[in-house]
Amino acid sequence: MRILLIAYDFPPVNRSAALRPYGLARHWARAGADVTVLTTPRGRPGLPVNPASMYSDLDTFNIIEADHQPWMRWFSRTGAPEGKPPAGMNAPATHTPARPGSPVVRIKRAGQAAVRAAKAGSFLCPTNGWIRPAVRAGLDLHRRWPYDVVVSSFGPAAAHLIAARLRHQIPFFWVADYRDLWGGGDLFETRWPFRSWEIALEKRTVSQADMLSTISAPFVGYLQQRFPGKPVLLIENGFDTEDLGPAGTAQPAAIDPASRKVRLVYTGALALAHRNPDPLFAALSTLRLRRPDLASKIEIVFHTTHRDLLRSIMDRWQLGDLVRDGGYLNRHQILQVQREADGLIFLDWNNPEIRGILTGKLFEYLHAGVPILSIGGDVHSDASELIVRHGYGVAFGNDVTAIEHCLESYASGHPPVCHPDPALLQRFDRKEQAARFLAAIQAALDSRAARPSGAPFPDPATAGPSPAGH
Repeated sequence: MRILLIAYDFPPVNRSAALRPYGLARHWARAGADVTVLTTPRGRPGLPVNPASMYSDLDTFNIIEADHQPWMRWFSRTGAPEGKPPAGMNAPATHTPARPGSPVVRIKRAGQAAVRAAKAGSFLCPTNGWIRPAVRAGLDLHRRWPYDVVVSSFGPAAAHLIAARLRHQIPFFWVADYRDLWGGGDLFETRWPFRSWEIALEKRTVSQADMLSTISAPFVGYLQQRFPGKPVLLIENGFDTEDLGPAGTAQPAAIDPASRKVRLVYTGALALAHRNPDPLFAALSTLRLRRPDLASKIEIVFHTTHRDLLRSIMDRWQLGDLVRDGGYLNRHQILQVQREADGLIFLDWNNPEIRGILTGKLFEYLHAGVPILSIGGDVHSDASELIVRHGYGVAFGNDVTAIEHCLESYASGHPPVCHPDPALLQRFDRKEQAARFLAAIQAALDSRAARPSGAPFPDPATAGPSPAGH
């Protein structure tokens, strides 16, 4: 089986979006599939990158890089993470970024702000500059290496749009994989008339796919409703055990607040609209007013690339003595920080209209073996229920009082007591997920070879496994 995997981000890029396609590619290649990855240049300026030595399987499959169109290359760069990396750490980029106050940066930021203000969804997304070069690369590749399966990893939308354009000219079996929802989902903020146009574009594009896959049961429901009769496969986010090592026990080391501060850690993105730490800051502020002796024993460390936003929140709450910007870290360092923390802060998605958001970061947290404090969103969200039901932590929603009491308990040397379910982690092992995914694709290919012309594909949830081959 020859598989072309289309993914905008791919290692050594240090983004969570790169982990799912990498896990699929490495395990499909190990299972005997012939895999090529079509991605963007991984050394382009402004990208946070990990040391290539962290990825042992990059040489087991082919990687083709197609750059954005020249007029979009500069605008698509997000800029290097702010601040200098700590001593001994690899720099996230190999170029010298423009000065923050330079006219070039001001013009770029003004343009990016205008795009965000337009709320045009994927229509004005800078990643669209990747589509034409990637299509040309895909067509050229097929002439030299005729692939029979394409898996496109959303988002951004460009991945599905590239697969659809290739499909117009080449026959292959197409799987549209959704890490996020597209039209009406959480990835793009859209307003009229772009919202309806976005949904129409998605339907016109993805209706050409032979199979869909996504990360959660609610997302499966959304896609089945939008694409009736289209088979949808559930492949959750997860982790590679061989990269993360043995799972932790979800019990922190003994805490003696008299000898050291309690350290709570957050790693990931920030967004005031949907992933907002304000309830945590409000609880910490209240505790400092009521029990300054206990509040002084707590240190909350954020590792995020959204450092301007973090600083503005810290300034607003005047908590600079209790909250620290930990700066940029590569993935290996992030995993180590997670394991050494006394608690991990998970900021749940604050949009009750969209259920089923289970980020890759959540599964890293589950594996770390440290109590998880789920803050924001709904205490009955899919993420919070997963954390609580399986004994990995506590969910607070936006209950500031409950968060304050938890912080007080931590500062008194009494962290949450967790009883994790080890069997849960087996379900999210990337190796097993990739095997199920590949078996479903092979079963559909076998069925297509045997079925009469025009007959529907079987439901991948009920199709039996089939050995993968070339």
